[in-house]
Amino acid sequence: MKIAYDEKVLPSELRHLYAQFDTPPIRDPELFGKPTIMMLGQYSVGKTSMISYLLGGTYPGADIGPEPTTDIFAHISYNEFPITVPGTTLVADKEYQFQVSPSIF
Repeated sequence: MKIAYDEKVLPSELRHLYAQFDTPPIRDPELFGKPTIMMLGQYSVGKTSMISYLLGGTYPGADIGPEPTTDIFAHISYNEFPITVPGTTLVADKEYQFQVSPSIF
């Protein structure tokens, strides 16, 4: 897929300035990134509980309660040991599979 994109699609996107009115060219981390699930919803509807259930336990920063408790952007991925990486660090990482606007931090 990458070879086809690089040889056929990317030259056309660059020639027609596609990135100026829509999305920038696809980066390698986007093509080769792990599958991802996005959880969105109002507070106290069970997002953190659902993630904890899927993981078989809680994750660093998980706080379950009746009032708004998790008000952060969190990207949870597989690792041998649980770690917390600040969002600003992810924004600076060129290998991160998502392009995140620094303005959200």
